[in-house]
Amino acid sequence: MSIKGLLNEFLIIREFRPQNQPDYLLYVTAIVQAGVLAFIAVKVKRHFNFWHELKQNSFSMICIGIAFLYLDAILAMRFVSHFDALDYRLLAPFSFPLLIGLVYTLVSLPDKHKDIIQAKYVLFAFFLLSLFLNLPKKFILQQLQQMM
Repeated sequence: MSIKGLLNEFLIIREFRPQNQPDYLLYVTAIVQAGVLAFIAVKVKRHFNFWHELKQNSFSMICIGIAFLYLDAILAMRFVSHFDALDYRLLAPFSFPLLIGLVYTLVSLPDKHKDIIQAKYVLFAFFLLSLFLNLPKKFILQQLQQMM
């Protein structure tokens, strides 16, 4: 299995490319992503057992189950007949439902605790950062100019 392909699927903001090393933006965004995940894990763990909540959420379990069925199918087909490298085109149908299931579990937690609300805001801010870093800068500037 291509570890590089799976790594790139879970590095949400920037893709790892060996020919572009050292890529300091990749390193910084990977550290930011790890920090966001650690922050969310600490905040949620104070009040909930995330994995227990995940198992109780049928929609999330269906999404994650479908994701792993797809990954197993792709790996089995690659074992029989080698075709394209495992990159975002082949792994997106795995990572998308997996991330949807995990995010849905987080957002379905009740907003009774300040820590949970903070975790949701941090996740939202991380997704906005990802969007702004991946959109072409000219497009963002054009949209801002049209708003003004």
